[in-house]
Amino acid sequence: MRLGASEHTPAYSLPPYAGDSALRQAAADWLSRSGYPVLPSQIIVGVGGHHALTVVLLAAQLRGHAIAVDPFTYPGLISLAELLNVQLVPCKGDGSGLLPGALRELCKRESVRGVYLMPTIHNPLGTVMPLSRREEIVAVAREQNLLLLEDDAYGFLDQTAPPCFAHLAPERSFYIYSLSKVLLPGVKTAFLVTPADRVEIATIAIRVTSSGGVPLFTSLLCRWISNGTVAQWIEAKRAEASIRQNIARRLLDGIDVAGHPASFHLWLDLPAPITAEPVRQALRVRGVDTVPGEAFSVSPVPSQFIRLSLGGEMDHQRLEQGLSIVADQVLVHQRSTREPSDIRI
Repeated sequence: MRLGASEHTPAYSLPPYAGDSALRQAAADWLSRSGYPVLPSQIIVGVGGHHALTVVLLAAQLRGHAIAVDPFTYPGLISLAELLNVQLVPCKGDGSGLLPGALRELCKRESVRGVYLMPTIHNPLGTVMPLSRREEIVAVAREQNLLLLEDDAYGFLDQTAPPCFAHLAPERSFYIYSLSKVLLPGVKTAFLVTPADRVEIATIAIRVTSSGGVPLFTSLLCRWISNGTVAQWIEAKRAEASIRQNIARRLLDGIDVAGHPASFHLWLDLPAPITAEPVRQALRVRGVDTVPGEAFSVSPVPSQFIRLSLGGEMDHQRLEQGLSIVADQVLVHQRSTREPSDIRI
């Protein structure tokens, strides 16, 4: 096929490794807040969230070094850290996220280079770190010279989220905003905000891992950001997540679950002495697939936690069926633990 001059559009050409300038500007505008500007020069365009996380670990030069994480954290990070020889050190936290005092004490015991955080709708816990805690974490990071690595996969679902760490401490914060969750899984594009002194090495990491973002998405994403399409998708997903959370809370009433009221996952805490694996196996036999809590644990041990995804089924009726099976199975195991053992005289 012979292409004429009219077919040679920017979408068919390789952009700069850091990303097309128009998209970087659109990303900077999208991620900026009043009083917290994000500069396009600090934006790198990655091929999805996993790729951006790889770039962050490379650009932060963490191979052979340790970073602090929540005791339960993203399984993708656990696998990637193992692949890149990055040690993950669990740090104590509470319902508001990592404890600043525990992070400070950890730094005294361990040679920690940074902290990996999911402060807005944590995966799997669903928690949101308040602004005051974020500011305390920033203070410890500056005191201990730590890099802050923020993964914001689900933060778009919280319309009142506090400023991110790239807003509060731009000189030491990496920030990942993936459009795969915001829009569609096939939109393999992520915006990565980097500290000014890490832009060059992050661009090198982009070049050697992907040769840059996907040009065909550039004009489309710029248009969708500017014409309000992205904002509309976010509003629709927030509404849908709230509906699904309400369904789940109704069907799982009386069972200990935690999660953000506008998110697509729940964290199920089984009552002692029940552990997760027998429940998961029984659920699988009944056609319900779940994720074990140990998949999120930095030190995998049998646990009583199960992560429930509320977004895997498109149909609300099938979602209700699955959650009803979960509720029934948990009650079955609860009853079995209360039955007296056989007594021999």
